Amino acid sequence: MARLTGAVINVYSDATLSVEPGARGTAAMACELDWYEDGVMSVYNSDDDAMEVFAHELGDLLYVKEMMKRASKALIWPLNSGGEKASAEIADGITATAVKCGERGNDISVVCEKYGELWRVSTFVDGEEMDIQVLSDISQFEENGFVSIEGNGTMAEATVSLENGSNGSISENSYDKFLEALEMCEYNTIAYTGDDAAVKNELSLFVDSQREQGKYVQVCMGDYPADSEGVISFANGVVLADGTVLDADQVSAWLAGATAAAEVNESLTYDSYDGAVAVKGELKPSGQLQKKNQGIGCFIMNNGKVKVESDINTLVSFTSKRGKEFSKNRVLRVIDGVCADVKKVFDSSFAGVENNNTDGRNRFKATVCEYMTALMEKNAIENFVSDDVTVVMGAAKDEVKVNLRIQPVDSMEKADITVRVR
Repeated sequence: MARLTGAVINVYSDATLSVEPGARGTAAMACELDWYEDGVMSVYNSDDDAMEVFAHELGDLLYVKEMMKRASKALIWPLNSGGEKASAEIADGITATAVKCGERGNDISVVCEKYGELWRVSTFVDGEEMDIQVLSDISQFEENGFVSIEGNGTMAEATVSLENGSNGSISENSYDKFLEALEMCEYNTIAYTGDDAAVKNELSLFVDSQREQGKYVQVCMGDYPADSEGVISFANGVVLADGTVLDADQVSAWLAGATAAAEVNESLTYDSYDGAVAVKGELKPSGQLQKKNQGIGCFIMNNGKVKVESDINTLVSFTSKRGKEFSKNRVLRVIDGVCADVKKVFDSSFAGVENNNTDGRNRFKATVCEYMTALMEKNAIENFVSDDVTVVMGAAKDEVKVNLRIQPVDSMEKADITVRVR
């Protein structure tokens, strides 16, 4: 049977992979937005101005704010579509139009006033000045991220508020479109903050499919025992310092951001939820254990802080190919990182370039060994030796087979302490 060019990675409990460890920190989420472009993913980096991306301050976007407490980048998809752009006539034949669809455009106003022999055109959002342009003719106006102004009329002094912007609606296949768009993106986690069981099932199947295709991502969603290493699910929520209450579904935004940002040598076990002061739906130890046996995590109060009880995913059906270690997210990040990074190195530097002879295979092995050494220096794996990697000729002339054994390092989580009193 023919195969496409590129590496195929098979992952089993007794043999896995990793190369200079790839960057993490990108989380994705679909939301109903009031400022968006139809079918376009908004990209928000931690050092971006949220106003320029969403026309809102970050504090006004609850789930994005929670995600960005840890994530370095958010991919935000508009679930709604078919909205209208707000607009207003500034002068006869001259119209200001919001650059994106949605009701947020109705909060935009434009002020045109004489400035000597010129005109000063100011753009406001919710009364806050966002842009000033001084020009002699309206044709010189440059779209500023909030409005465009076009027309052939004569400019006149005016103050206008844009209107008739609308959000559109959410269709039955909104999540299908989101997932289709995600297939073209690089990211680490997905957050689902809703409670629709059908959507949770769709997301679970999608992530499992992506992982089978070599895209090692995870999804975070509330109280959903998926029995999959690709699904992270928690049983309870938190209360934030400002009084905001987030349930088990809604905390998935923070979980997705925190999981995306966690490095291969980091665990979220006993990590504190940023800005939380209490647990919503706190469980007794017996309840925590019951949920944990189902692969469901939870938040606990520990020394006055809200903490993650255990950094686990929902995998509970263990086999010889998927052992218990696959249920621990720190270990899984090592395994996923190895798979993704070694494939990336092969595809970018060896496929179609290197000779499939002893020298070429040895160069590939040396690259993998160098990467594994970097992982060991980061305390992501231990006890690695070069003999743990073998690269041999495959069944075809253009194929190599790689066998790799690694021993991921987990975090200390349990202590069996014996105290002897003398």
